[in-house]
Amino acid sequence: MLAVVCAVITFAQDDNELKKRIGEIKKSGLYAYADATGNSKQEALDAAEEKLYANINALIAKASKVDEQTKTNEVYNVEKIEIPRANMFRAFLYVKLSDIIAPSLTPVERILAFETFDEMKTQLADMKEQGLVISYGKYQELATPEEYMLIIFDAEGRVRAVLSEGKERTNMKTKAPDSISNYKGTGCVGVKVAPGLPL
Repeated sequence: MLAVVCAVITFAQDDNELKKRIGEIKKSGLYAYADATGNSKQEALDAAEEKLYANINALIAKASKVDEQTKTNEVYNVEKIEIPRANMFRAFLYVKLSDIIAPSLTPVERILAFETFDEMKTQLADMKEQGLVISYGKYQELATPEEYMLIIFDAEGRVRAVLSEGKERTNMKTKAPDSISNYKGTGCVGVKVAPGLPL
């Protein structure tokens, strides 16, 4: 099991607001989370923690270049929501995906880890603010699209592919030649990574 020190924050709001917040977190695609119910607050929390650690382990396993030191010693800011459920208790724990994978991934690896449009939109804004990305925008608005990596997503907001920059592009996950013309009916965002950074 992953050794994680959790800074747990509890929100004091009414139950409807908390349930709405949980729904927003689940739909956003920006968090790892776990939801559990128990006969006591502690039982629910223990079950949620076990599920969350398993989810974090699975996310880290997807990052091929994360070393063992990062896997065992990273500290994550885990937030907690507790809600009574009839005569039982519900515990919901969540942590930003960027807190889990960002420290151990290069800018391009972070981009390759995007799974949803919402996650991509938030992460790219953060990466630009951090100086990791020079610019990004809709494909049809790019003056020189060959200078941009392309992130392709479908109507449901799922990332379908990431293509390299250049006039002759490569699918950066499969390493095979690929083209935006192979993805009919999709959306596309171009991203220019800051020069001089490890890819």
